[in-house]
Amino acid sequence: MQRERDVTFDVLKGIGILSVMLCHLVYNEGLIHKVVYSFHMPLFFLISGYFVKDVNCFVDFLNLTKKSARRLLLPFLVTMFMLVVWGAILAYAKQDIAFFMRPLLSLVLANADPINTQWGMPYAGCLWFLVALFVARECFALLQITLRKVSSKCRSHIILVICIVISWLVSVIHPRMVSLPFSIAQGLTALVFVAVGWYVRQTPNVAEWVKWLCVLCWPLSIMYGGINMESCTLSAYPLSVSGACGAVFLLYRVFSLEKMKGNVFSRCLTWCGINSLVILCMHHLEMYSSVIYSLQCRIPQTHYFIGYGEVLVAIVMAAIVLRIPYLKSVYK
Repeated sequence: MQRERDVTFDVLKGIGILSVMLCHLVYNEGLIHKVVYSFHMPLFFLISGYFVKDVNCFVDFLNLTKKSARRLLLPFLVTMFMLVVWGAILAYAKQDIAFFMRPLLSLVLANADPINTQWGMPYAGCLWFLVALFVARECFALLQITLRKVSSKCRSHIILVICIVISWLVSVIHPRMVSLPFSIAQGLTALVFVAVGWYVRQTPNVAEWVKWLCVLCWPLSIMYGGINMESCTLSAYPLSVSGACGAVFLLYRVFSLEKMKGNVFSRCLTWCGINSLVILCMHHLEMYSSVIYSLQCRIPQTHYFIGYGEVLVAIVMAAIVLRIPYLKSVYK
């Protein structure tokens, strides 16, 4: 019998994708901004890790790679290609090749870090997450294969420790090294969250006090830590990681309550969570094409609501895209 879908994870992804867009469009260094940054990107990696399949042989690895490429890289390529085409049109209209080269280099490099060139700062924008998640899942699968012969009693603990060490090392070394293409550094930094999600699924008897200890670490991580996955920043590493895990655990507990299910707010978050990938891609498209922003700037007295308006635009664009057969097959 097929297991019933746990919509609480969709609600969490809905919270995550709305947080991502608001942080991009309504920039503020205040407390709310710090709270959101303390968990919103780790949330996606944790959920992905929770549902990652065990990989025990090379055939499983190839199947996972194919599935991940279809789910993550194809939407990235299609969305970035749209921007390349739009850039080519602008380059022809304005007689400036930079409009074409920026999105083209962003497509080729797939990098999360801004790279200074004569064409500006070509990087993958908010779509770095898709490439980084692909890298993290692939590295995690390779680690599973490498340790496949280790006793199952110790294997999950060893994998978790190795991922923590790799993630910490990359977060420390990254500011001192040349920016890597294909969001490799970001994927390796996020490896800890993929591993924690997987570990919780593998060991459901994890002591409840450990989870609540992470919850208690969350406010401390907001005050003394700091997470920016795009730049591989995990300040006060143990505190930031445990705080992010605690925040996601607390949100799951809250939204899994019966009283939180079935209302309009919960249903809206569920829809956003189920379609978080296409919303992210449409958000990237409208943000980096600047078409919607330019139109809104021409409407008097709307500059205070531009950020929130773009969030709604991205959601509407996602709803439209899901009605187009080919694009639906790409993003769904």
